[in-house]
Amino acid sequence: MEFHYNRKVEGLLMKKGLFILCLLLALCVAAVPVQAAEAVHSGTCGENLTWELGWNGNLTIKGTGDMYHYLISYGSDKYPAPWYDYREDVTTITVEEGCTSIGNYAFYYCQYATELTLPESLTALGSNSFSSCYGLTEVVLPDGISEIPDSCFYYCGKLSSVQWPASLTTIGSNAFNSCNLGNLVIPEGVTTLGQYAFGGNSNLTKLTLPSTLTEVADYTFSRMWNVKDFIFKGD
Repeated sequence: MEFHYNRKVEGLLMKKGLFILCLLLALCVAAVPVQAAEAVHSGTCGENLTWELGWNGNLTIKGTGDMYHYLISYGSDKYPAPWYDYREDVTTITVEEGCTSIGNYAFYYCQYATELTLPESLTALGSNSFSSCYGLTEVVLPDGISEIPDSCFYYCGKLSSVQWPASLTTIGSNAFNSCNLGNLVIPEGVTTLGQYAFGGNSNLTKLTLPSTLTEVADYTFSRMWNVKDFIFKGD
């Protein structure tokens, strides 16, 4: 039997083999689950609320109703949020529609979170709930919130923009202390400002107060060295 070597046939076989190999690799890749979509940590944070932290750094709150309250202290009395030990992995915080309140100290010290999304169903924030979230630069607060409690955004050092809720009446003590606000326009409807509420915003250059304001605590605007324009809309 004679065997005739044919380079053309060899080339075709090699191309077919390469095609089959690429096809098999593509099928294998497609079969691997996408880690970014999976939760690496999860649990409950309210009677009808759950939380998930994904590979992509997105901390998501799902469900309905109120979130549990938490506590961070330097003593033995301490019960942090269940994601507190993973706080350095959090890059975005998403609270989905259905949640009605954020607990005390809920997202305390999530310092690498740069994005925050809150639902329209939200009606209450907890004290210190976003304290020391250094990475946040802007916040949009849902219209159902009437009070921003004590130290809510305390020491959010990059926070320069706040969209105020339509029903806001009270801003608590230290609520925005040591943030990075540059032009502060407190909206009509606000009646009360707590101690040191905006203290330490040293980059602030313009301050506008509403005609509805009736109570301003001591040191509300302390350490705001660079204010050049001040407007009070009341009598």
